[in-house]
Amino acid sequence: MHHDFSLSLRSKSAKRAIVIGAVALLAFYVVIPNIHVFGIDIHTAIPKNIGLYLLAFATFVVTFISSSLSYWFLALKKVKVGQILLVQYASVPLNLLLPAGIGNIGINYLYLRGRGHDPATSGVIAGVNNFLGIAGNISLLIVLAAVFGINAKVIGIYADHTTVLLVILAILIVIAAAVVWFFFSRMRFARQVRRSLIGALKQYRKHPLKPLASYCCGLLQATMTAVTFYIVLNAYGIHLNFPLTFMIFSLGVLVGAITPTPGGIGGVEASLTAGIVAAHGADTGMALAAVLAYRVVSYWLPVALGVLALGLVQHLHLISWHK
Repeated sequence: MHHDFSLSLRSKSAKRAIVIGAVALLAFYVVIPNIHVFGIDIHTAIPKNIGLYLLAFATFVVTFISSSLSYWFLALKKVKVGQILLVQYASVPLNLLLPAGIGNIGINYLYLRGRGHDPATSGVIAGVNNFLGIAGNISLLIVLAAVFGINAKVIGIYADHTTVLLVILAILIVIAAAVVWFFFSRMRFARQVRRSLIGALKQYRKHPLKPLASYCCGLLQATMTAVTFYIVLNAYGIHLNFPLTFMIFSLGVLVGAITPTPGGIGGVEASLTAGIVAAHGADTGMALAAVLAYRVVSYWLPVALGVLALGLVQHLHLISWHK
């Protein structure tokens, strides 16, 4: 039964991978040859400063390193940073198949299980890591907005998405209510899960600096992701101050998060381009070229490397799909 279920999952994943591959081929053979329609030509597509653009690839690697260190700090058993770094890359292509970062949480959960953590602790570590990462991003945004102010013009660009955000919020409330009902309808199971989770969280009482160190890693990851975007913009001759760049970036990622496509494809590009045009007044073609170049650094190259990393992770038996 379990074997059949695993085969079913693999079959579904293979079908999803085929669909994604078909979309990628469609983009290559249809969109790319007609990209001039968006105002992008050979001159706007190439960065004005190649060296600066190459620097963006190096800075983005730091985001993976900080994510790996975050898990290293949170882990309650011995783990290796190099292995966790490999697992982080391996999670990128899985996020193409699974929404809302579930692929990242899932593969890290499996890795932690293989390193001696029990199921509850593995789930807590993965969940706490994601929560602290989001907290780092939000806290940095709040500090920058408080110190440097909020650009109303840029905020106005995203006002059209208010309805969508409210719909998403309503859906989340319904899901939360369904989860609560499920747990109350199975009180014994709920009590067992609650005891396991509380027991796992209590372990951090003996190591209070671990969550703090993980939060700092999340803060570094958020900063370096925005720095990468900032460097790419400058490589294309689009000069904005960093606080405003981070604001545009954060709002763009938020819109991308509610876009029902793998990795927020389409939503991220559209929202970031709109923010740049509103704040800088740059030509739409130039702004879109810079955003697409950033996505090569932050999305498409990590996906390609992630496929190789996923194969290596399985070859080294760092994760087990049967855990």
